Amino acid sequence: MKFPTIRIMKSRLNREIILYLIFGVLTTIIGIGGYALFLKLGLHYVAATTLSWILAVIFAYVTNRQYVFGSEAHTVKMRLREISAFFASRAGTWLMETLGLILLIDGLSMDDMFSKYVMSVFVVIMNYILSKVFVFKSL
Repeated sequence: MKFPTIRIMKSRLNREIILYLIFGVLTTIIGIGGYALFLKLGLHYVAATTLSWILAVIFAYVTNRQYVFGSEAHTVKMRLREISAFFASRAGTWLMETLGLILLIDGLSMDDMFSKYVMSVFVVIMNYILSKVFVFKSL
């Protein structure tokens, strides 16, 4: 026998994951598109990934807060905690991505765009976990 609360929780989780994937794809497009643009402008891949990261994180915060996780941070103190946690977690995945790019591009001589795609998969997964567990948890 299934209980209604379990079904509702499962439905919310499915909706959350679908919305996260939609906005995650858009965030990834911003990140990869910005990365490609900055490479074409002649920037080093570390600078390109950093600048594209900044653009993607701003977009991700707004969309994740409002549409995916339905943030309940309404006071200034709560919002500052949320923003700090979001940017700190994304800084951690930026570091993971950057170190991965260095390993793949410089260490293994892989193509820079292919390396970006590979690392993006790991980043999307980690960002969801960190957002779900640490950033947009019930305050």
